[in-house]
Amino acid sequence: MAELYVKTGGGASRNLTDLNAEVLKEKQFGEVESFTFVSNDNRFEVEAFLTKPLGMSASSRHPLIVNIHGGPHGQNGPSFNFKNQVYAARGWATLM
Repeated sequence: MAELYVKTGGGASRNLTDLNAEVLKEKQFGEVESFTFVSNDNRFEVEAFLTKPLGMSASSRHPLIVNIHGGPHGQNGPSFNFKNQVYAARGWATLM
């Protein structure tokens, strides 16, 4: 969901576009949490992103999809992921 923003000097940025406002105004999105863990060989700190399903609580149980990429050209990041949000809407958690 790319948008256009402008920032002048030290002031706050302001958005110039809101291209998907009408389509997304009544949609809910799964929360995305980033965290790190140490690789199994204790050599690397790995960053991961968990997209939580809608309605998730501390006591609820949900299936998990592990979305492994084939880096270094396919790494995941903090950008919006439509597929993971579709899964979240259907009760699935996604780990990238």
